[in-house]
Amino acid sequence: MLEADVRRDLTHPYFRQQDDLDGRDMAAALAELHRQAESALTGQGVPRSRQRVEHAVDMRYEGQDYTLTIPLTGADEPAGEGFLQTVAQRYAEAHTSRYGHATAEAPVEFVMLRSTGFGTFPRTATAAPTTEEHPPAVRDVIFDGQVHRTPVLRRNAIDSELEGPAIIVEETATTVVPPGCLAALDANGFLIIKVTS
Repeated sequence: MLEADVRRDLTHPYFRQQDDLDGRDMAAALAELHRQAESALTGQGVPRSRQRVEHAVDMRYEGQDYTLTIPLTGADEPAGEGFLQTVAQRYAEAHTSRYGHATAEAPVEFVMLRSTGFGTFPRTATAAPTTEEHPPAVRDVIFDGQVHRTPVLRRNAIDSELEGPAIIVEETATTVVPPGCLAALDANGFLIIKVTS
């Protein structure tokens, strides 16, 4: 079973020219996105201790059609002193990195607020290989029109390289190893199959 991390992206249109920017208002809007992101992660079973939320704002020079997404240090950064100068400099650096130039004296516009919630789940430790008490079952399995006597064994019974044909079973999957293939568990417990012929 896959143990995928969770990501939730939220946006809020926020068109402001730099002279109209109210940093406290932007921070309040980001705080609401932050709350929504945490609520969404909690709703997906992610404990608060395993949540984090990152924030950014889409910006452009006045009159441009395209924007760049500029990361923020937190939802409350826009309310801090000197935010406009700081974020405008950050935008100029991103513009230079992307397009090779910037116009530091040109006024900027804010277009969109972005908040992204990330949730992680604890990884399940892979059980160490063990030897089954009984030999694996053997079944007749057809590969390429021919019958092969094929062992059926549990994944946790694999303690060395296994030559196909074989069928490997576990709680969440069944893996068929055809003739001419080798199967083994790597150091992280992943099942690796190599074609040898």
